[in-house]
Amino acid sequence: MQVMKGPTQSRTFIIPEARKETMSAEIKINGYKAHVLLDPCTQGGDLISNNFCIPFKLPLTQMEKKPLETAIQGSRSPMTNKTTVSINVQGYKKKEPFMQPISETGMLY
Repeated sequence: MQVMKGPTQSRTFIIPEARKETMSAEIKINGYKAHVLLDPCTQGGDLISNNFCIPFKLPLTQMEKKPLETAIQGSRSPMTNKTTVSINVQGYKKKEPFMQPISETGMLY
């Protein structure tokens, strides 16, 4: 793995190479283990998949459509449902609202 870009004829210094990593964690949502992705570029709400809500019978309520802002170019799904769940991150517990900008298949667009 290359960590630094070396000097060139036009550049006499080295540049740190950017690393592409997926940030994820395992937490509990309403007592169930969940693997979550941490996306610092998503703005306007925390997201939850239909693929998690349905099997664990999380109550969804409709909400006024709200745009979703992500770093994914062309992603335009509006948030249409919400649920409030209990999250547990290594003993830190909190009730948190989550938005659901997801199609019936559970995929983000």
